[in-house]
Amino acid sequence: MIPTLDSLEIGGLASSCAAPAKPGHTSIRRPLVALLGNPNTGKSTLFNRLTGLRQHIANDPGMVETTGHLRSVLRNEKWTSGPRSGQPVYTLPVVVGLMVFFALCMQCGATVAIIARELDWRWATLSFFIMTTLAWLFAVVIYQIGSRL
Repeated sequence: MIPTLDSLEIGGLASSCAAPAKPGHTSIRRPLVALLGNPNTGKSTLFNRLTGLRQHIANDPGMVETTGHLRSVLRNEKWTSGPRSGQPVYTLPVVVGLMVFFALCMQCGATVAIIARELDWRWATLSFFIMTTLAWLFAVVIYQIGSRL
């Protein structure tokens, strides 16, 4: 037997949360639809195709924001204290330094696990710290060179 939406727990929740129709039409209820799923499975794409909109839906419940919102927040972020007070936080040298760090550091837990399985946990730990240190050094050098230009 294939379960129906009403037989599932979420189906009971959805049918009990159905939004009422227009005033004066109380006998007809509009269904409340929720798009649920794992990250990066096309929920936003499906929503945009069904509605004809171009929305970026954030992970926060009920939060819909435009794509440029994050860019404007990062662009307007300023230091609030210290010698750089009032200056922008995210300058070109900062952003390039961050990109270099994340490109070089060992981020993948699966890679560390494979090194540990093939060699030893000591080698995995050593490679993790060496790659992170090298990434940090290159990022600092890139930032310092970019700040002086």
